Amino acid sequence: MMLSQGYDIHLRSQFDFAWCRINAFVAQWIRGMASWILVIVAFDRFQQSKTIRRTPTKNKHTVLYTIIITGLILLLLNLHYLLFTGNKVVLSENTTFLACIFDKYSENNFQKFFASTSTWQELVTYIILPCILALILNIFIIQNSFLSPINNEYLKSRSKSRTRRVTTMLLASNIGFLALVAPAQIFYALSFDPQRGMQSYDEYKSFIIQGNIYQCLINTYYAASFVFCFASSSVFRCEISKLLSKHYKPKHSLGSGTGEIYSSHENRPFINQPRISGFHRSNSSQNDDYLYGRKSLKRATESTIETDGFT
Repeated sequence: MMLSQGYDIHLRSQFDFAWCRINAFVAQWIRGMASWILVIVAFDRFQQSKTIRRTPTKNKHTVLYTIIITGLILLLLNLHYLLFTGNKVVLSENTTFLACIFDKYSENNFQKFFASTSTWQELVTYIILPCILALILNIFIIQNSFLSPINNEYLKSRSKSRTRRVTTMLLASNIGFLALVAPAQIFYALSFDPQRGMQSYDEYKSFIIQGNIYQCLINTYYAASFVFCFASSSVFRCEISKLLSKHYKPKHSLGSGTGEIYSSHENRPFINQPRISGFHRSNSSQNDDYLYGRKSLKRATESTIETDGFT
């Protein structure tokens, strides 16, 4: 929309409503999931930080179910983008064009309603609520893991450097969210109206550039979240390494690795020897000592005979 109205760069056909609505729906759904996944991760870490003993089998699918439920809720909240986005507008020189927005001057009541409420809905559901919840959960995580890790055996066993990295990542994530995403969304809610009248072309062009800058800030934060997790979490790095090894490691390397494992076991035959229970060994210790003495005497006799023969 910014490219088409600000710079006359058209990346789609003029009357493709399906492309417009699907693109807007998917983009808004991904934005919502990117914000709420931070809350889900913070809640999962908070659960682990406050439990005395870890129970991974009990909460094995909790995060997955939470992500699925959150995705379905956001799907319903963004359904109006899939149903009502887009309207034919008349540009300069009487050019009819598809505006992939909600038109507040449209005769459709749904277009008018969502044109005045959709931006504020995004501000509340994508910025305010996730930011408040993530900030509260991260404060409790820092308190449980860094300030008073007394009742948590798992946290007491972790090193101080790892706790410091996790704490730094949580603070950086929240500060980045507030500094990059919140101002952009507030700008969109308060001043972004592509249909408002502009005094001059330079003013309109400046307005479009501001919108592009704020959008770049939002995308920068979502990219930085991956960097924060990769730099501070060894578990995250291990999972990424496993994913890359699974998809890009050649098959012959897997076979050679298996062969090396078996060859190493073949070179160490004592691994395959059956274990002898302590009771059986205690009962047969005298017999073993007697047999060992006879073998030693026999070897000494044979060596004496061979030495006499060569001399």
